[in-house]
Amino acid sequence: YAAHKEQLKTLKAFFRKYFPDDYGRMFRQRSVKDNYVNYIRWGWRDKFDDKVKASGRNEFYAALKTKLDSKKDEYSPEDTAVYEDIIQQMADNSYLLKLRISENGAIPYQLHKDELEKIIDRQGLFYPELRDNKDKLLSLIEYRIPYYVGPVRVSFEKDGETRVNSQFAWTVKKPGHEHDRIYPWNEWDRNPDESVRVIDRQQSANDFINRMRNKCTYLPSEDTLPKHSLLFSEYWVLNEVNKVRVRGHLIDRRVRDDLIESCFKKKSKVTIEDLRNILRKNGESDWATVRITGTSKPDRFLAQMLAWKDFGAILGGITAYDKPMIEKLVLWITLFEDKRVLREKIVCSYGSRLSEEQINKICKLSYKGWGSISGTLLTDIKGYDQSENARSREICSVIDQLRMSNHNLMEIINYPSYEKSVKEFNEQHREPDMSFWKRIDGLAGSPALKRGIRQTFRIIDEITGIMKCPPVSVYIEVPREDGEKGKATKSRHELLSELYSDLSTDPEFDGVRASLKRENDKALQNDRLFLYYTQGGKCMYSGEPLDINSLNNYQVDHIVPQSLIKDDSIDNRVLVKAERNQRKS
Repeated sequence: YAAHKEQLKTLKAFFRKYFPDDYGRMFRQRSVKDNYVNYIRWGWRDKFDDKVKASGRNEFYAALKTKLDSKKDEYSPEDTAVYEDIIQQMADNSYLLKLRISENGAIPYQLHKDELEKIIDRQGLFYPELRDNKDKLLSLIEYRIPYYVGPVRVSFEKDGETRVNSQFAWTVKKPGHEHDRIYPWNEWDRNPDESVRVIDRQQSANDFINRMRNKCTYLPSEDTLPKHSLLFSEYWVLNEVNKVRVRGHLIDRRVRDDLIESCFKKKSKVTIEDLRNILRKNGESDWATVRITGTSKPDRFLAQMLAWKDFGAILGGITAYDKPMIEKLVLWITLFEDKRVLREKIVCSYGSRLSEEQINKICKLSYKGWGSISGTLLTDIKGYDQSENARSREICSVIDQLRMSNHNLMEIINYPSYEKSVKEFNEQHREPDMSFWKRIDGLAGSPALKRGIRQTFRIIDEITGIMKCPPVSVYIEVPREDGEKGKATKSRHELLSELYSDLSTDPEFDGVRASLKRENDKALQNDRLFLYYTQGGKCMYSGEPLDINSLNNYQVDHIVPQSLIKDDSIDNRVLVKAERNQRKS
């Protein structure tokens, strides 16, 4: 404040001396763009010209520098030093700073609190009400509305109806407090007196849970499971392990079950080496060298059963009686980052069942993320058993089908009996008055994805109106989102290495394989070089060897001609000799 005062005094004196005609435009007129008045915007806020926007620091500095530079050759030696000092302070972002700026966020609130305490103590000598309300005043600085309470919902009466200020708020107030304002001293975690608390914390937390949960991909009316819930993690593991192949054959279910019990329920990450040890345990003679494929990562499984591992250790094992409790605990851990709220919910619901030590260990757990499917899909959608040893017309759930067979979810859900069950369930639980656009809102996916779907259907409506008939097919291209980057993707070098590992016994490719080992991912971004290796170093049309040092002399041709379809993907291109390509044409 003092620095601003001195800097302003110097600047005004400078303007009076060198820019007397512009003094009023800089320091008095509200209609001038990027002057001091519109930079500060202090007082007379309702009288500022709406056509002239408030100036930011950079805009004000730029305008001031332009003005000062216009006469820098006329300044006296003393004033030249003043000019250079002003320019340097602007370069350092320390000139005429406001009191309320974003940089203040770097100051710990404890300093503001200490300052406020001193102000209250000194001014309290003259205004006793400040000392009487010291705790309340300090709480205005200390208190933050918890995230699970959400935006504060304000109720008001209009046209004889009780309305709220925001459709995005979920805060629930206690009966009799609907119109009370929320202050730190009447909010639930600040005041031990239950009678004066305004917010219904339990109901607000429950509403927060319901808002946070996504909808099932196959059953839009059902909520998805937490990613690390017992049921979803079991599905996650079975869905991946069921398609693992050992020596080209689907994994034996006896080996699979042993792998789950011995590794997935005991370790955070399960590797290919763990599977080899299980194969050795189950009598596989060449367990160390046998070819294993089908895992999400080259050296390990992506699926995890963390909750099984964690709660198995905390509870000394997981029984059928424990599972409903654990599912709720995993849900709360996923939702509530605030450990105080988590502890309170655990103590309230299971305080008599869990020891203090167990509660402490549970509160230290951290689970994040949501699955894409619901518990209803896994347990309540049923169809005919498709496993090898199934008895005729036997009915079982999706999760049971995963347990009893080597199928994955996509296979199971597309069997006629399961497909019919999904369709019937959705028909029974569809909201009759739900609009088409509201159904899109209920889909699992980011707001950007849903926006793209809405725009697509608007374009379809427009095309249908012009063509007088709907399009036969619709394709939506969805760019990869930030959260999906790196998931289950392989570099070009990894893809080629796997390709040549399958040809390890073929001496015809020894030279190309040896050359590939010297390449890196950056070099393989060259499409011609990548095509050279995918084709085994040979022309795709003639089968003749290609010279890796003369790749620019060859031509890249489209497999499906561009006259038929515009497809420039690497899968639709081949590297060929020019004469062979011309002969083809």
